[in-house]
Amino acid sequence: NKHIDDPSRIRNKLSFDMMEKIPNITSLRTQFVHLYVKDLTDGNSNKYEDYGLYTQIEQPNKKFLRTHLLDPNAYLYKVTFFEFGRYKDQIRTKSDPKYDKKKFETILEIKGKDDHEKLISMLDDVNNYKILIEEVIEKHFDLDNLLTWTAINILMDNMDTDANNFYLYSPLNSDKWYILPWDYDGGWELQRKLNSIRSYQAGISNFWGNILLNRYFRSEENVQKLTDKIEELSQKINADTVASQIDQYHDVVKPFILKNPDKKYLSIESSKYESELKQIINTPKRAKERYYEDLQKPKPFYMADVEQTDSKLLFSWDVSFDLQADDLYYTVTVAKDPYMKKIIASKKDIRENKFTMKPPASGQYFWRVTVRDGKGHVQTSFDMYSDEDGNEFN
Repeated sequence: NKHIDDPSRIRNKLSFDMMEKIPNITSLRTQFVHLYVKDLTDGNSNKYEDYGLYTQIEQPNKKFLRTHLLDPNAYLYKVTFFEFGRYKDQIRTKSDPKYDKKKFETILEIKGKDDHEKLISMLDDVNNYKILIEEVIEKHFDLDNLLTWTAINILMDNMDTDANNFYLYSPLNSDKWYILPWDYDGGWELQRKLNSIRSYQAGISNFWGNILLNRYFRSEENVQKLTDKIEELSQKINADTVASQIDQYHDVVKPFILKNPDKKYLSIESSKYESELKQIINTPKRAKERYYEDLQKPKPFYMADVEQTDSKLLFSWDVSFDLQADDLYYTVTVAKDPYMKKIIASKKDIRENKFTMKPPASGQYFWRVTVRDGKGHVQTSFDMYSDEDGNEFN
């Protein structure tokens, strides 16, 4: 992988090398590669072209499972877009007449056993609110693995793990499911630098759309377990340990940064390379600060479709959640533009999760809802609008 968006060229390797020293998680083996490619498209070229620095990454497959002393006959799924919902239309057993592998793999790519009964049993329980979530996790998951994976993502600031970039693994003769990590080249604050993540994506809020973690972290006791895990892993993922790991790469990587082809496609000036490394080194400290800040905020929520009649518009949204059980107040704004400057209606400090107004004149309109608690901490909804230029509005 070239990791073309990562100007440091080390984020993925750094992540997996750090994970090798952490219990309750399985890492992937990586190595730097100086790649040359022979172009044979014209049929007679013998010239090798220098493609510069790449990272070779171990693939999680049956060989990987065997090499890491895991069960090669296991269930193994690569997440496509997965928030631990039941997905009844897509996730079916192979014996189901409506089973469609292509539809199935829009949720989870099948990398191991493919009968799916055990997966469905787990998802049925995760989505059964009559069963205590602690009982679900005790039956189907390894809690240390789940907390470790969540804490690592927070400390390494890999927010692109809320619904993808991980694997599900379960040994053949066990009810337990484990999370295996995958793809960290956008971590270490790179996504924040590229403005490619949303304002709510920090701490627990980043995972609030994940049904499993949403249910589990509604308990103060369970949140404390994650806090304890973050503090524990901070002894292994901190400025000193990250700097020490980066020192091992520096003299290997930097010469590539200063010459073509890497220099030609680098997304920063090569003179700023050391500053990029410094940002990575200090990421865990800032990430932990964001975690504690997020604990005080209400959690993000989804907005519903607007219901329209001849006489009114009904705006509604899901109820937010506050870990401290503070009172929550919603503000809804309706405007002619996504910047919310041409406001046609607004109402502050609504205690219920709905708002009505008379229909405006024909045209395109935008609406937004935010929530604040009684202490002034503000949170947005999950919902986003993207315009034709790719600008996102929350």
